[in-house]
Amino acid sequence: MLKAECRMQNEKRILKQRAASRVRKFVDRLSRCQIRKSVTSPCQQGFSLIEVLIALTVFSIGILAVASMQTTATGGNAKAHYISEATGWAVDRMEVLLNLDYDDPMLDDSAGTNAGTGGLNDGVTGGTTADGSVTSTDGKYTISWNVAVDQPIANVKTIRVIVSHNLLNNPVVLDFYKADEI
Repeated sequence: MLKAECRMQNEKRILKQRAASRVRKFVDRLSRCQIRKSVTSPCQQGFSLIEVLIALTVFSIGILAVASMQTTATGGNAKAHYISEATGWAVDRMEVLLNLDYDDPMLDDSAGTNAGTGGLNDGVTGGTTADGSVTSTDGKYTISWNVAVDQPIANVKTIRVIVSHNLLNNPVVLDFYKADEI
């Protein structure tokens, strides 16, 4: 038991000596830094003007990148909003057309292009007229529709609703089929 106590006291003494040595080294180093005030001193604190300018340049480039990303994201969100609204108008018009009778005049191929599915894009390109067209109630969107009779099979009409907006590069297009009741 006596040996164990001696060993523990010895270890404590060694730990205290090591701690005191570390404190002495730290105080020596600190005092040397405060005594030497030359520009080339490795102990000098602070930043040079060049370091600050480089940091500001890097920071500025980062801020510009974030601003550019924000602008792009805002434009993308606006375009997504227009596409969502146009899709809503297309679905609304499609519901109206699907609830009509098969022989309703609004579901006729009034453009006279009853040549298969070729007339489904009428009104999208210049010089052609859609089978039907209205403007949305908010006045922002043009809603057109085309009908192809007996497509893809007899007694079925293919209805294509096309919604365009001047800020959308491509119109929103939905295709549906309406079968004649037998």
